[in-house]
Amino acid sequence: MACLFAVGLKSQTTVTLSPASDAAIGYHDGANTAGNNYGTAPQLAAFAIPATAQPGGLNVNRGLIKFDLSSIPGNAIISDAKLDLYAYGPIGTYNGHTGSGSGNSFYLERVTTAWNETTVTWNNQPTTNLLSYVSLPGTTMPTQDYLNTDVTGLIQNMFSSFNNGFLLRLAGENATNIIAFCSKDHPDPSKRPKLRVTYDTPTGISEAPGTHPLISCFPNPAKDEVSLYLSSPVTGPVKISICNPLGQIIKDQSFENAGADKFTMDISNLDRGLYYFFLTSGTDHLSGKFIAE
Repeated sequence: MACLFAVGLKSQTTVTLSPASDAAIGYHDGANTAGNNYGTAPQLAAFAIPATAQPGGLNVNRGLIKFDLSSIPGNAIISDAKLDLYAYGPIGTYNGHTGSGSGNSFYLERVTTAWNETTVTWNNQPTTNLLSYVSLPGTTMPTQDYLNTDVTGLIQNMFSSFNNGFLLRLAGENATNIIAFCSKDHPDPSKRPKLRVTYDTPTGISEAPGTHPLISCFPNPAKDEVSLYLSSPVTGPVKISICNPLGQIIKDQSFENAGADKFTMDISNLDRGLYYFFLTSGTDHLSGKFIAE
């Protein structure tokens, strides 16, 4: 059985993106640097090392990086995203990555608020979603590159809702541990971060007449359930179909509560990815899309 619209797919397209912005943020106990901006730093580093300005203190650093996804068509279906980070090498008195194994394991966390590389500091750093991240193992050598890191889920979420990039952070900010990569300001262009995104472009989506612009879903991305909100209550029974990008119905549900403007569906059994919903009530046909995590 097909959904109420048909979807065709063009051949896959892969684009390689350079960072739109990145910045180092950090503090140094005893040195009053938490308000400094390091938007032009040549390294994208996460570290925790002993503070030279205060015995027993710490010098802690994190990295922010964002890729502009606007070149990808708005109706694209992202199937794969891989991130390449290249080792920076010696940093200060250290040889490069320091604290191998679990000591310098680190996270790429999804950033949830906006930031500007020319003004961001440790003190005003953006928030992150601690449940939306990629965990990476510690290093085995001081100059280890991290290539082909799978960030598909994070990029799908950024593309479907808001994109504030990644935060690079040590799993445990304890001395002495260092992860040091090249930033977009590194003098060697070949060492700058790269993001490869592969997507399909749906074509021929033919929705039923009367598609209403004032329908939304929350949360989006969603994990266990998603709620559809209408601009005004419907007057009769409702049927909601959830379809995959191939137009196949994954889930059907009927609601008899006429007069409602919110409908919640269980999506805990859906695989991660893009889905379309189609709501029918009498002669009203409303549609949209969401990401399942």
